Amino acid sequence: MSLIPKIPGFSYIKILFALVLLVVLLALLKPDLLLNLKPMLADSLPFLDAIDPLHLQLFTITVALIFFILLQLRRTNERMDLLAKVADKIGHGNYDTQSDDAGQDSIGRLAGTVNLMARKIGAAILELEESQLELEDSRGKLEEQNKELSFVVRRSEKFGEFLSKVASIEINAIAETA
Repeated sequence: MSLIPKIPGFSYIKILFALVLLVVLLALLKPDLLLNLKPMLADSLPFLDAIDPLHLQLFTITVALIFFILLQLRRTNERMDLLAKVADKIGHGNYDTQSDDAGQDSIGRLAGTVNLMARKIGAAILELEESQLELEDSRGKLEEQNKELSFVVRRSEKFGEFLSKVASIEINAIAETA
């Protein structure tokens, strides 16, 4: 259980980023204003006496850059996680799944490639299924034709047997007995 309640649509990271951005802007535009806070914070932060305006600006810029890099890493990780979920669904046979990432960076291009791959695999599987149905239909027709041909062959064999029996009868012997 978190000590900070979760509020839908509310990001504590955004507030923290806004505060860091405010401190950076203050340090860049009005370093004296931040330095005036020294006397109030001197008891709790004794190292503030050694900080001059230039060092304060450099420190603030460094903190802002680190914070920005961490935000970018988090965003990149979230995008990669979403793409991995799409790839997992595709791996389980859901080829209609598409990534919504339309970025122009390498992750966006990778998402587009995954979408194209899913469409092509889905189309190939659909084509194979259609071919399978056609094969099953052709097999059924062949079995029906095979039954018809078997019937014709049996009938021809019986007719051949009849003809051989007729040929074996001597007509002269029948004529003399009559």
